[in-house]
Amino acid sequence: MNKTTTLIFGKNEHRNAALVEQLQNSFQTVIVTSDEQAIEKFQQSNFDSVVFSDAVMAEERTKLEKIFSLQDDKTVFITDDDSNQVAPMISNAIAEKRKRNKPSFSFKDDALKNAGLNIKIQ
Repeated sequence: MNKTTTLIFGKNEHRNAALVEQLQNSFQTVIVTSDEQAIEKFQQSNFDSVVFSDAVMAEERTKLEKIFSLQDDKTVFITDDDSNQVAPMISNAIAEKRKRNKPSFSFKDDALKNAGLNIKIQ
């Protein structure tokens, strides 16, 4: 089974290291510290989730969310609140997004409904 890939965007290197340590068993992580790096890495790889540090400005976060959403609408965005519950938050958000986006199909097989046999006996 493939590991979930997570992009960690934050300015605080100590918190980024703590997040990587917390997520390394369950998730494949990439750390970036600037907008340009984040956009570059996101375009190079497919990420299931993006974790934004609390230190990231709201304008930066909004801008990156718009860019990332246009490129991949399946990506989930999480704000790190300095708790140790980031891994379950990511897993729950991904499961919820998949559940919401799960397509449902219904097929009705009526191809032979109006079929008839045109047989004439002479």
